[in-house]
Amino acid sequence: MSSAASMTNQKLDIARRFLAMPDTEQKWMGPAFENAALFHLQSASLGLLQEVKQAYHLSSEIGLQEMFLNAKSKNISIPVINELMELNENASSWYSHLQNAYDASLKCHPNFYNAKQDNIIVSSTDTSSACLTYLNSLTELILRFREESSEY
Repeated sequence: MSSAASMTNQKLDIARRFLAMPDTEQKWMGPAFENAALFHLQSASLGLLQEVKQAYHLSSEIGLQEMFLNAKSKNISIPVINELMELNENASSWYSHLQNAYDASLKCHPNFYNAKQDNIIVSSTDTSSACLTYLNSLTELILRFREESSEY
């Protein structure tokens, strides 16, 4: 396993641990744990892009759009990048929700914690449920990418 994959795994594990932390005694820390999990989920997402960059010998910066354009200029079709681009363009996808939640958390939007909006991904208004969905979906995507990459 490459060091990029190891770092990605660590980020996923840390996010998983933060999401498991809130219990009855530390319930008031829930938003802090969720913000930490979002940070590590975003880092894991960037770790996946680093893995793709290494696997396909791309020369672009680590960024979805940049990597997509770099692959396109080399006439390379990268399934995981194409899937992420589709997810990014779909406002109701788990990936778009992850990006929006991360941005809201980073920019400290006051409605991030108080809004009781319907979440398309999960029926609960509990943001930790949404974070678990992001974690599971991202983990699945990373494992599929690695499986496909190992075949070549």
